[in-house]
Amino acid sequence: MLLSAHAYMPSFSKLERIIQQATVVRQCLSEELGKVKYLYFFSFVLVHFKSLQP
Repeated sequence: MLLSAHAYMPSFSKLERIIQQATVVRQCLSEELGKVKYLYFFSFVLVHFKSLQP
């Protein structure tokens, strides 16, 4: 069954595969950067909030 299903899968050129892989890597890095920005912002707010307390 797997072999017959494989026959219907689209054939991608090497360039198309590289573009697909680069897109996945870019998406993963973008998500990680978003997490870093959130953590940086949260720590910044926390530090300044503590400095405002008497």
